[in-house]
Amino acid sequence: MKKSIILVAAALISSFTFGSTIDSKIGESEVNNSNMPQTLSEIVSYPEDINLSEKNNFALVNFSVNEDGTIKVNDINASKEVKTYVLNQMNGYQLINSTGHKGKTFQYKLSFEK
Repeated sequence: MKKSIILVAAALISSFTFGSTIDSKIGESEVNNSNMPQTLSEIVSYPEDINLSEKNNFALVNFSVNEDGTIKVNDINASKEVKTYVLNQMNGYQLINSTGHKGKTFQYKLSFEK
């Protein structure tokens, strides 16, 4: 069965900042208002190396898009393994054509299913 990531419920929220200490994976994706969920599913794929259960198969991610178009993860509500995985995949990721997203903060629920 094809493994996929399902993105649910996007909402623009006010900005707040939390620190992160894990170095990031750098990549690039073109993004516009209608394809942010698709872009995130390209950045964060199903975590093959993590044993997921019903209790830890999702992450609530709060992130900002910096003025240079990179993603800055502000907070992740998830199990320790999922949190580390999502942070490594998203933090520092370069979005192309992110003009409408620069300086904004987003919150998404990432659900992982086989």
